[in-house]
Amino acid sequence: MPRASNARQRRPRKTRLWLRRAVQGVTLLVAAWLLYCAGSAVYLFSSLPAAGLHPGRPSMVYAFDGSEIGPLTGDVYRVPVDLGELPEYLPRAFVASEDRRFYQHPGVDLRGIARALLTNLRARSIVEGGSTITQQVVKNTFLTPRQTLTRKVQEAVLALLLETRYEKDDILSLYLNQLYMGHGTYGVGAAAQIYFNKDARDLTLVEAATLAGIAPAPESFSPLRDPEAARERRDLVLDRMVAAGYLTPEEADAEKARPLNVVQGELELNNPYPWYMDEVRAELLERYGLDPQVVALMGLEIHTGLDPAMQQAAEERLAARIFPAPPPAAWRRPSRRWTPARARCGPWWAAASTPPAAA
Repeated sequence: MPRASNARQRRPRKTRLWLRRAVQGVTLLVAAWLLYCAGSAVYLFSSLPAAGLHPGRPSMVYAFDGSEIGPLTGDVYRVPVDLGELPEYLPRAFVASEDRRFYQHPGVDLRGIARALLTNLRARSIVEGGSTITQQVVKNTFLTPRQTLTRKVQEAVLALLLETRYEKDDILSLYLNQLYMGHGTYGVGAAAQIYFNKDARDLTLVEAATLAGIAPAPESFSPLRDPEAARERRDLVLDRMVAAGYLTPEEADAEKARPLNVVQGELELNNPYPWYMDEVRAELLERYGLDPQVVALMGLEIHTGLDPAMQQAAEERLAARIFPAPPPAAWRRPSRRWTPARARCGPWWAAASTPPAAA
């Protein structure tokens, strides 16, 4: 009997010991995973310049002699804008729509996450996100669009780090210059051109609210494709501006009564010497770990060894080899296509009815 009771006592001890070791193992794995997420986030963050961002001034590329080649915007439609030149209701519309507590939180808004979770549970669908503007900047700057738990932790760590180095207005300016606005455009400067055919500094309150409204899904809410959906999103942004204290209910109602007045504009790509510029972007990424989309908005001066005359001649020579022009008509060989006898000699009855030549 004593032996049986001792065996029963050992079993709970072994079970507790196994559980304790399992908990310790899981804790170590979670700690290692969190350290990996934090370490990788710090490594990615180290690529940003400590001197500050200049999203309203594009990074310019210069030739070997100091002459200006052009902006490093690449093959995208982008019109950089300075936050100080925009009407104050334009950034306010985006803040009210995307991140009402942008100027209060440190980069991650736990209250906003809880509010979004409750809103989505009540609606039984995802109708509101919990990401802050800083987190969206981080996602567009450093991370891939894959939705994984590791990426979300990296996003949170990077957002906290970004807020420690840069001012709120710098982060907001970067956000307004880099977000996708539909139809191949990036940033509110290009969106103002393509949707209203005007500079961003000249946008009205209704137009600013429209851009803020279509930003979450620009292809679906585009006023060029679905004006009614764009109008509903505009009115939603105006209501959020009232809730944020930027407008009175009377002002919002007056703006809702205004038409959209969409005027489609056109944009031209500014991408000189595309092959050489691609190599510049590749070297920036390989040597310094700088993403080209981020570099384009840093306001950097990038000096290269490009000789514009030689590069132009090389590109023309390459284009001539790849797409050779047809030879002049005088140099072309006669056609050897087969043609029917009737086409060559005429109809047989015409030859039979021709009178003989006079002797």
